[in-house]
Amino acid sequence: MHTFNCSLAAKLQPLESVANSILSAVEERKGGGGSPLAKATCKDFVVGRASCSASSVVSLYPDRLEYKFSHSTQGRVDMVMYIKDMLAPELDRKALVLKFRIGKPLRHFIDAYDCTDPQHILSLSFHNKVEATQFQELLISSCKVPLQLVGEQ
Repeated sequence: MHTFNCSLAAKLQPLESVANSILSAVEERKGGGGSPLAKATCKDFVVGRASCSASSVVSLYPDRLEYKFSHSTQGRVDMVMYIKDMLAPELDRKALVLKFRIGKPLRHFIDAYDCTDPQHILSLSFHNKVEATQFQELLISSCKVPLQLVGEQ
């Protein structure tokens, strides 16, 4: 019986390795892992033609932004926007609005966001200047985002 258990354990070892690698990939895709560099309460989210005025906490990580979007047909959508996918990121320091584009279709926004239309943007509005300035500094320094700054300081 002992030989059978050892043989079975040896056969299961590769499966355990594959399972662990799948779990790691799922965690990475969920945006799991690590502590946020900063958090800010934002409002007035836009994804193409879809908008949401409900407030949500936006978490900034070295590689992504995470927040919730209340979609009219999809319900509450967990947004994970990777820095590497952001096109033309811009922060309006007067209006406290962060705008950017994503160069690929967004699964929950097929009807609202056209990645080929330069008029379709994603945006979020900061509640206060302190949080907007903190995100500005971290996006430029820690996240290496080529952030264009517009509006007054």
